[in-house]
Amino acid sequence: MEKLVLPLAAQAKPMALAVHEGESQSKVVREGFNDTAILESQVEGIVKANSGSVGLAVTPRDAIAQATVAARALTEVIESKPDKVVINGKTYLTLEDWQLLAHFYGLAARTESTEYVQFPDPEVGTIQGYQARAEVINIKTGLIIGSGEAMCLNDEKKWTNKPLYAIRSMAQTRACAKALRNILAFVPVLAGYSPTPAEEISSLDRN
Repeated sequence: MEKLVLPLAAQAKPMALAVHEGESQSKVVREGFNDTAILESQVEGIVKANSGSVGLAVTPRDAIAQATVAARALTEVIESKPDKVVINGKTYLTLEDWQLLAHFYGLAARTESTEYVQFPDPEVGTIQGYQARAEVINIKTGLIIGSGEAMCLNDEKKWTNKPLYAIRSMAQTRACAKALRNILAFVPVLAGYSPTPAEEISSLDRN
């Protein structure tokens, strides 16, 4: 298995964030130097000071460290799959992959609604299919923290001759994957994968 490339972590350069006396802690002055210990100390102070308000919820270093752990675990799973989705040399995550990633963070996606839709078309007469909306919830609290919408229509080459129940199911699958992508796309990107869910790609030609 190829070594995971982490562009954000590899290219990050330390930069001090100094807060001067008489200035609000939201006014951060950037001063470039390489004292990582001072940088972390200052940022941690800002995080604590901003608790409960708009500001850093976690230090950037901690955020990258957590995302790196998740990216490495995800990569191990994806690279061991015999049927991973690869299109034009780029690897895409399926809903099952997004669900696994969501589990790392204590999250889950659920379908909130599904609606039949149709549109007039001068060439084929009527395009029909389904539109679905999904929500991302925190498993422990049940709080909704994100959402996503998607469609599946019979004007797509792959779905032209499929029954409506299958089109409806795909709309729900796409919506759940999209909702999770809206929250967690930074992890696949960190791992070098495409942030677009595989189900959104109309032609799954693999190579």
